[in-house]
Amino acid sequence: MRRFRDALMVSGLIILSSHADLQSEMLKKEAATGRPEAQFAQFDLGVAFEKGDGVEQDWKQAAAWYRKAAEQNHPEAQLALGSCYAHGTGVSQNDELAFEWTRRAAEQYFAPAQLFLGTSFEKGGLGLEHDAEKAVLWVRRAAGQGYADAQFTLGKYYALGIGVEADSKKAVEWFLRAADQDNRSAQLTLARNFNTWSRYVSNDEVAFGHLLSMARQGDSKSQLNAGVFYRNRGSNDQDLEKAVKWLQLSGRQGNADANKLLAHHYLNGIGAEKNTETAVQLYTTLAESGDAECQETLGLIYAQKEDFEKSVEWYVLAAKSGRVQSQIKCISIYGIGLGVECNRVEAYAWALVVSDEGDNAHKQKLEPLLSANEQAKAYKRYWVLLREIKSLKQAGESRT
Repeated sequence: MRRFRDALMVSGLIILSSHADLQSEMLKKEAATGRPEAQFAQFDLGVAFEKGDGVEQDWKQAAAWYRKAAEQNHPEAQLALGSCYAHGTGVSQNDELAFEWTRRAAEQYFAPAQLFLGTSFEKGGLGLEHDAEKAVLWVRRAAGQGYADAQFTLGKYYALGIGVEADSKKAVEWFLRAADQDNRSAQLTLARNFNTWSRYVSNDEVAFGHLLSMARQGDSKSQLNAGVFYRNRGSNDQDLEKAVKWLQLSGRQGNADANKLLAHHYLNGIGAEKNTETAVQLYTTLAESGDAECQETLGLIYAQKEDFEKSVEWYVLAAKSGRVQSQIKCISIYGIGLGVECNRVEAYAWALVVSDEGDNAHKQKLEPLLSANEQAKAYKRYWVLLREIKSLKQAGESRT
């Protein structure tokens, strides 16, 4: 039985191969007739040689057949030949000819060629000088024909202000047009910016549909945005449970923003059963990676647990990471000896740090309590703290 099945598979492959060979032979005959309608067969034959479909792959032959069709004004062939010259496939690389054949296709209103020409002006490809205005001109022509890739690109230009004045509303309009044609890049862009751009959307259900689609396909940023949407709406327990669900999915992929929000939900029992241990685990992972806000939160959590040693450890780290509230907390910690030995010099040093932020009250309150010698020591310690704060700040910037 197995031999019979294998024989059928082999014979099937032979039939398919023979059919492909027959098709390629028919294309060759039609392409060689020289009639005007032969351009279609010539282009198809070029594609066959490019992909090795029914013939042995041969880029030179592909370019040769594209040229025959292109010379008869076949726009797809013109773009294909332009691409061959742009990349040096089957022909010698030549930016001038790449531009010329692409331009011919674009002037025949072939949208993919118009997009390619536009992005070439944007990036300075095909030997062209960078010209953002011409980029917008050609991309807009392609987008106006309903070409989804061009609509997405035009949306990007409006979002980033490339060749046009930045306009988030117009960007969203073009992204939506592309997304409605299942353009994944547009759907992802809308989903990942949903909470920022939702005010520009006249039909929230359509935009939210794209968000959920991308979230269900596993995009971490979209899952985060879905969680934030339900969290902000929070009209009932079901919304909050959905928020936790999406934040969990995003967090499992390592999304730090999702895990920070999730920790808050667990800590306060919002949309999920209260679980301080899980919240602390999430905050600790983020704090150890340099998240100053999470470091400060851990300082508070451990203080509430009356584990002052750990509380001080996290508050000091948050203070050195630039959290002003933690810096003020350090003044109290060292001023009254909460979890550490009382140290007015250290407290005054932190008061000097805080005074750099414009808050002089703590410095003025402590100053009369210190001798001139203690103040001198505090200033030395203050300069050390500033260096440590600067070092941690630079480390944080390098991580981002």
